[in-house]
Amino acid sequence: AIVTWAGGASAATTSPPPGSQLWLSRYHGPMAGLSEATAEAISPDGSTIFVAGTIPGPTGLSDQAMVAISATTGAQVWASRYVVPGSEPDRPYQVAVSPSGDTVFVTGQSVLGASFPGYLTIAYDTATGAQLWARHYTGNANSLSAAKSLAVSPDGSTVYVTGYANAHSATRDADYVTIAYNAATGAQRWLSRYNGPAGLNDQARSLAVSPDGRTVYVTGRSYGKTSLYDVATVAYNAATGAQRWVSRYNGRANSNDFGTAITVSPGGRWVYVTGGSTGKTSFTDFATIAYNAATGAQRWVSRYNGPGNRDDTGVSLGVTPNGRTVVVTGSSWGVNTNTDYATIAYNSATGRARWTSRYVGSPGYTSDIPAGLALSPDGRTVYVTGGSEGSKSEIDYATVAYAAATGVQLWVSRFDGPVHGFDAASAVVAGPAGGTVYVTGYSDTGPTTADFLTIAYQS
Repeated sequence: AIVTWAGGASAATTSPPPGSQLWLSRYHGPMAGLSEATAEAISPDGSTIFVAGTIPGPTGLSDQAMVAISATTGAQVWASRYVVPGSEPDRPYQVAVSPSGDTVFVTGQSVLGASFPGYLTIAYDTATGAQLWARHYTGNANSLSAAKSLAVSPDGSTVYVTGYANAHSATRDADYVTIAYNAATGAQRWLSRYNGPAGLNDQARSLAVSPDGRTVYVTGRSYGKTSLYDVATVAYNAATGAQRWVSRYNGRANSNDFGTAITVSPGGRWVYVTGGSTGKTSFTDFATIAYNAATGAQRWVSRYNGPGNRDDTGVSLGVTPNGRTVVVTGSSWGVNTNTDYATIAYNSATGRARWTSRYVGSPGYTSDIPAGLALSPDGRTVYVTGGSEGSKSEIDYATVAYAAATGVQLWVSRFDGPVHGFDAASAVVAGPAGGTVYVTGYSDTGPTTADFLTIAYQS
């Protein structure tokens, strides 16, 4: 169903139905071409949405842009562009706002001059969009490096970034590289590497900070001595970067296993990771793992092989505020449907599935790929967004709300852009006061043009 809210005379006294579109905001850079929003965050007070992505640059490649949007009206507050004189496109991967709400940070991949791609982390003033600092990091001269994830310490003093970079001039094999920056100045506090037991390719994908701010957790994929990739999760002392523990998960087939997302329980006792793992008689399955946050001891592993017995990968997860339920979403092959959204809620103590809900878009059409998940502040609702093939369009935004207790679908809202082309959401955030959920991504406006597109829905 497509739900929109026209308002009208009763708008002042009647709330729009859940799933109603409250506003829509587009942004395109100053040059023609493809603009794509890739990451999103909301201010602690819920007043402003921050969207980062790529916009066309003067060389025909892309530059990074950050846009601030009023959460109430969808009006653009400011837009800032970061131009790097490189030869490759620049792409941000994650946005985070300081606990005070004064600064917004973004990290991703960028090329500086003629070098290979490296990390680029930027801090902006949330009120004005003024750039406060920018920091580049690359490995050796022949390195292919990328920052993938970012988080801010609970006290707001430190920004942590992780990804991968090459440490050795003789090879392009990468290590996890996690960096701590002074949030006010951008000065590097520490840098820590993780080189797995095979000494080959190790790529971090996601980072989280403990609620007390003492530990940083990173997950990704790492070559094993006798396996292909394993899920490798590393805990660091947040003050010094010293490694506290490493836990590796090698799946049933001793083959390709990888972590895509990590989070910490509200009380800080447990760390949860999701991703993919090759099965013995299946292709890739969801693999969700719980660890003791203090020791790295594995508490449980839960796997999910969808009905199509093909590739199933967890891409995003969250924990309810009471800490009792872990919710994971990802793409999963169905029977005669190709990829569907698959969302699973697990008992956080045991890993037992409480419910599994699948979203199949337009009947007869085959591609439904979720990009992100968010939980309402009260933990009662799960929101999943991504891209879904339409019956009369290429790909539409598709945002689905589920009851967190039961998995019952509460509403679905789809958006098909003006040219019925590719419109795919890349991120979702829930307002801190409840009542509204925000999705962002890209929307075609012509054969060779697209915008950032951010939508607010009544939740």
